[in-house]
Amino acid sequence: MNHRFGLYFGTTAALVAAGSIGLMRSAAVSADSVAPRLVAPGAVAGSPESGLWIADARLHGIFKLSAGKPVEMAFKGGATNRSPLASPRALAIDSKGNLFAADTATSEVYRLQPGEPPVPLTHGAFEIPMGLAIGKNDVLYIADMRLSTIFRMPISGGKPEIVAKVPAPRGIMIDADASVIVVSAGPDQLVRVRGDGKVEPIVRGRPFSFPHAVVSAPDRGGFLVSDGYTATIWKVSAEGKTEAWFKGAPLVRPVGMTRDSAGAVIVADPGAGKVFRLKSPNDIKSLIP
Repeated sequence: MNHRFGLYFGTTAALVAAGSIGLMRSAAVSADSVAPRLVAPGAVAGSPESGLWIADARLHGIFKLSAGKPVEMAFKGGATNRSPLASPRALAIDSKGNLFAADTATSEVYRLQPGEPPVPLTHGAFEIPMGLAIGKNDVLYIADMRLSTIFRMPISGGKPEIVAKVPAPRGIMIDADASVIVVSAGPDQLVRVRGDGKVEPIVRGRPFSFPHAVVSAPDRGGFLVSDGYTATIWKVSAEGKTEAWFKGAPLVRPVGMTRDSAGAVIVADPGAGKVFRLKSPNDIKSLIP
C-alpha cells in the first residue's frame, strides 16, 4: 500500500467497511448486468439533468449518470495502487464543463476528457488530495489532508501555490465572497480561508463525528456538512450554529455532496452504495436503482 495513502485509508476504513464490503460481494458488476452497480460512491459533481459524475474508489473509476439513462462507466482507473484513477476521492467541474478528479492512489489531480487518457496536472505534487473546488476565473483549489494545506493552481496545471495551512482538510467549497470553506479534522471543524490566507473558524470545536464535505445551504444562508459516522447532514448557520438538517435512513454513510442545477443536494453514500437527491429534509430519493 502506498505510504501516502495508508494514513487516509487507516482513518477511513471503518467508514466504508460496514456498508461497502458487503455491497462489493452483492453489487459488483456481473456478466449479466445491463449497467454497472455502484459499490462505494464517495464523490459527486454536476447534475443529473446535464450529467452527474460519480467517483467510486472501490470500483476504481468515475461513472456518469444522465437523465433517462442508466449509470455507465465513464473513466476506468487501474486496479493497482499508483495507477491513475485507482482511488478517486473528489471531483470538480469548471465553467466549460471540464471534469477534474483528485486521486489518492497517485497523489495527483487529473483533467478528464471522454475518450482521452487522464491528464496529470502536477506530476505528483500532492500527498492525499481529498477536496477540489473551482473558483473565480476557473482557478482550481485543492485540499491535501496529509500536507494540511489548501493549494491553488490554474486548471491547465503547473506548480501548486500554497493558500493556507489547515489541519487535515477534507471537503472544500468556494463561497460567494470567493473565500474557501474547508472541512477540517483540526480543533475547529469548519473554517473559512480568506483571500489573504487568513483562516477563521466558522464552527468552533468538534460537534461533528466525522465530517467530509461542505456545500451551501438551500437558503444560501449557511452551509451543509456531511457526517459519515452519524448518517447526518448538518446545517450550519452563518454564525456557526449547527443543527441536524437530515438524519438517518436511507442515509448510511453520507460522504460526498454537490448542488444540482435545481438547487437540490446530491449526496454520495458509500455505506448505502447509492447516490441520493435531497430536495428538502422531507424529500429524499435514490438516483441509483
